[in-house]
This record gives sequence, structure tokens and C-alpha cells, in this order.
Amino acid sequence: MSHSQSADLSHLLKLAVLVLKLAMHRIAIAPLHVFAFAFVFAIQAKADTENESPQEIRRRLSPYMKMFVRDAAALTKNKAKIDLGRTLFYDKRLSATSTFSCNACHDLEKYGTNGTRYTTQREAEKTYRDVPSLYNLKSSELFNWDGQYTSLEAKTAAAITSPHEMNMPDKGTLVSRLAGSPGYVPLFQAAFPKSNKPVSFDNAVSALTEFQRGLITLAPIDRFLQGDDKALDPKQLRGGRVFDDKGCVACHTGATFGGQMVMKLGVTEQWPNQADQGLFTVTKDPKHKMAFRVSSLRNVAKTAPYFHGASSRRLWGAIEKMSRYELGQHISVDDNLSLVAFLRALTGDIPEDYIKKPAIP
Repeated sequence: MSHSQSADLSHLLKLAVLVLKLAMHRIAIAPLHVFAFAFVFAIQAKADTENESPQEIRRRLSPYMKMFVRDAAALTKNKAKIDLGRTLFYDKRLSATSTFSCNACHDLEKYGTNGTRYTTQREAEKTYRDVPSLYNLKSSELFNWDGQYTSLEAKTAAAITSPHEMNMPDKGTLVSRLAGSPGYVPLFQAAFPKSNKPVSFDNAVSALTEFQRGLITLAPIDRFLQGDDKALDPKQLRGGRVFDDKGCVACHTGATFGGQMVMKLGVTEQWPNQADQGLFTVTKDPKHKMAFRVSSLRNVAKTAPYFHGASSRRLWGAIEKMSRYELGQHISVDDNLSLVAFLRALTGDIPEDYIKKPAIP
């Protein structure tokens, strides 16, 4: 056996061990076939390990990554509901104190998050987890940092009454506020023309959800997956190869490059901060300790700080942590910077017209 063949075999054995570890620590709906694909395609990729042509990188990534396409027909069909949801999103009366809106934390001009507000709220002990982005949730299957919600509707409804979010005392209080505003009645009637009671909690949640589903940021990666060989520069192409070689594709899959499964944080080494035990906090099931939803990587270069506890302020630092605690690997500076470049290709354009703040009734 030649030296190169020996090196290839060693790489594949290490990869097999890694894939098995990830599969063993999958929680909830993490699909086993994803891990099988990760291993099979990695074996194929080893045949041409240094090939960083657009065609080769697209071949590697296409089995896991799906492109976004803006659904103009759906936006037109659901316009009245979206318009209502947009208005509710910016209305401070959705909070118990009527002093902040959904946009205060999920600032749509800042890619749907707001690290500055999170820091202020955490210091005041009003929240304990970082603010995740609301962009590109359309294709996600799990919601909340711990992945306890399996629909965007359920997560949105919970946020309104959560003491860590809008802190509304009950559903009836919100309905009374909205029904007491004459300007809202026609908006609800237009959005829900067949409803006997248009101004309701469920309809408010439905409108908010419909608006959130339209928060899409098309990025260079989408053009690349569609076949544009010039959408990614050479550094980003190399980063795409590293992303595949390191096994990141096993968890960061789908159109959102994440958000599809819950995984243990600290697969190969215990995560430093054990204060927040993730899904275990909800279920009390021991196998859910330190289980968190795999984050979406879309716009990740714009949504610092990272992780549920905001423990990394820089993207390269977050990559180092993932390499160490999830993959059990040391990552070189060159590979790290290549990954940073690749992840920047996932940054999309903010839909300025779609998020334009409306007049509040």
C-alpha cells in the first residue's frame, strides 16, 4: 500500500468514526440517512480531494444543500395576511408593557437578530439565550434553541406569552388590545374574510407566521447551486470543500443549512458551559442533556454572537469551538479562514421592501 493510499484509508476511518459519533448523538428527528450520505459522498470525494472546481464543489454540496427561490405567487396570494403580520411584528402592544415590538430583538435590518439588545437583556436577567435570526425559517423543521417546537406557529404563539420574550399575561389580553384598536379590525377582516371572529389570538399568530415565512434572503450560494460557476470565488470554493471534508454537511443540511435536527452540544468533549442543559430543561429526559437545535448557517456572518449563550463573538472562534467540541479536531488557520469565506457566501440581501415598517393602527 502506497503512502497516499494509507493516508486516504486513515482519513476514511477517522471520518467513519466521526459519522458514527454524530449519528449516536442525534436527537429527535435527526435523520440517519443524512449521516449515511455524508460518509458515502465523502468517500467519493476522496478520489479527487484537491479538486476545487465549481462543478466538483457543487457535486459535493448538492446532496445536502438546497437553494431558496422566492415564491412570488404565494406572496401575492397571501398579501392581506402578510400585511397584517408585518403590522403586528412592529407593534409594541404585542409586549406586556407595550414598550417593545418583535423587531426590538429580531431587528430585520440586522438580519433578524440584535446582539446589543440581547446583552442588555441578559445583564438585566430578563433572558438567558441569544436571539436567533428570523430570516429563512420557511424550510426549518425545528424551532427555539432547544428545538422543542416543531412548527413556526407553535413557536410564535409561545413567544407572545413567554416571560423571556413578549411576556403577555394571557391570550385574551392581546386580543382585547387588538380588538380595541379600530384600525386593526379591517386588517383582520381582509386577512381572514371567512372567519366569524377575525380578531383572535390564533389569527394573529397565523398572520405573524405568514409574514415570517416571507423573510427570505437569497444569497450567492443559491446562484451557485443553480449552476452559476462564478457565484463563489476561489477561497469560498475551497471553504466549500473544507465544509464537506470536515463533515459539517452531516448536520448543517437543507435549504437553511441547519434547523432540521437537535444534536448534543459537546459530542467529543464536554461543552464548557453546562448551565443551560438545552432540551433537557423541557423534557427532563436524561438523553436530552445539552441537546440543542442545529443552527441555520444562512447569514451567519451577520448574526454574531454565536451559540445559545453567545459564547463566541467572532465567526472564526465559533468554528474553532465546533471543530473541537463537536468533531474532536484541530482546525488549521487556513481551513478556518476558508470556512469563514465560504460561510460569507451564505449571506443574502435583506428584502428592504418586504420589511418596510407600516403605519401602526
